[in-house]
Amino acid sequence: MSMNEILSLANTSVTIEFQGLARQKAGRSELAIPGQTLAQLLDHVGRTCPGLSGLLNDDGSISRK
Repeated sequence: MSMNEILSLANTSVTIEFQGLARQKAGRSELAIPGQTLAQLLDHVGRTCPGLSGLLNDDGSISRK
């Protein structure tokens, strides 16, 4: 992997669009968040949108809620 590829990964962000109940609980329609792993993204969503806390089960799997 080249240095440019590494630097571009460091600046990676994802925009999540919330629908239905998730939109109501989040209090917004979308959220742009930085992160490189799903765990980092879900952690950021949980901290930024407290209404969506509990995204992960105790075993680290994604909650069906």
